[in-house]
Amino acid sequence: EAGYLVRDRIASDPEEMAALVESLRARGQQTPIEVAQIGPDRYGLISGWRRITALLELRAENARFATVKAFVRPAPEAGALYTAMVEENELRAQLTPYERGRIAVMAARLGAFVDTEAAIETIFAAASKAKRSKIRSFAYVHEELGDRLQFPTELSERNGLRLAYALREGYGDALRQ
Repeated sequence: EAGYLVRDRIASDPEEMAALVESLRARGQQTPIEVAQIGPDRYGLISGWRRITALLELRAENARFATVKAFVRPAPEAGALYTAMVEENELRAQLTPYERGRIAVMAARLGAFVDTEAAIETIFAAASKAKRSKIRSFAYVHEELGDRLQFPTELSERNGLRLAYALREGYGDALRQ
């Protein structure tokens, strides 16, 4: 179940996906996806969303892609799943500052953590104190303006921090309008 977790990545670069599809077409699947057993014969995707998306596309053209290599993990607590997903993406492809804040908010809203602060402290435990502070700012931007932002992943770190500051200073209503 690819939608088992809310993904940390908001969008996928079409050129990168095309390159991944071509690589898989030429060489087959080299790296397994990671799933958690969530029920009898049910598996939820932890990491490998881009790979599974590309493999599903390829399956439509060639039956050799009907089977996917996967590491199967026992279902850990939800917080550990979000941490594993984010760590995987931080290593492979840098998440945007907005995506970091957003996934902390979403993981908390879905009950994986008691609140956004706990999500940030757990998911980004390896990050410096300064980086966690920035993630808090972007989480706040997502909570206050996430439904209004059309291109949130394009928000630079500098502008996102300025936006969080303006929200904290009481300009939320004006910014929403």
